[in-house]
Amino acid sequence: MANNLNRSPNYDDEIDLREIIKILLASKKLIISTILIFTIASIIYSFSVKPEFKSSSLLEIGYYEMPNGTKQLIEKPSDLISDLEVLLLKKPDNQFNQNVSIKSLEGKVINLEITSSSAEQNVNLLTEFINYIVKRHSRYEKLRSEQNKNKISFDIENTKAEINHFKAKLSSKYQSQYLDIISNLEKEDQAIENLKLLAEISSYEDRLFSLNQQLKILIQNLEDSDSEVTSKSQTIGDIQTNTIKSKTLLFISMGIILGFITGIFLSLINNFIKSYRES
Repeated sequence: MANNLNRSPNYDDEIDLREIIKILLASKKLIISTILIFTIASIIYSFSVKPEFKSSSLLEIGYYEMPNGTKQLIEKPSDLISDLEVLLLKKPDNQFNQNVSIKSLEGKVINLEITSSSAEQNVNLLTEFINYIVKRHSRYEKLRSEQNKNKISFDIENTKAEINHFKAKLSSKYQSQYLDIISNLEKEDQAIENLKLLAEISSYEDRLFSLNQQLKILIQNLEDSDSEVTSKSQTIGDIQTNTIKSKTLLFISMGIILGFITGIFLSLINNFIKSYRES
């Protein structure tokens, strides 16, 4: 008897499993019908979903070529991306907020991607972004050029003022003293003072020569500022638009699986209700 008691739980489980299989086989029409209903519904839904388009564009940020040969970007990619995100949020009734991707590539290229159900809207928004960036960087170029010219002009004026200052020190008064020094060089009691004054006059002349050379360089820099080498921000290639592949097969597969699970559930519920009524 002990052996029978030990085997009874497994035996009951086996019977329950067989009963479930019998119930499912008896309700195969219900299960198949449910699968067909869900499959047809998933097919109808997959064809009703509008196709999506992904449009992308690459834009290379322009740069300035510095006097030492190095290149400096017009704007940091991180600053530009932050500004574009703010611009996107400010657009009224904009449905693209969740479907726009702006990334930096290689530290100097911006990758813009937009996904929506309208390829035309994608291209229009990308074009708007590109035009905004080009105009923004053109303003930066103009502002930097003006600031550079103003700085050079300011340095030129300061240099001219300093030249006039040293010229005044080497005025006719100093020239006359210079002649007196030359005539009194043999006097020992004035030798030290005369040498100091000669050294001072010589330093003024050296400084004046240096300032004149500096002034020539500044004037040349001011003339060269108009021809500064600048690479403008521009797109790399054309805007590319691709159709995102339809998920019809995925929807149909999900419909079949959900229909099968729902059919089994309905079969068990139906059998339970029948058993309950009979009892």
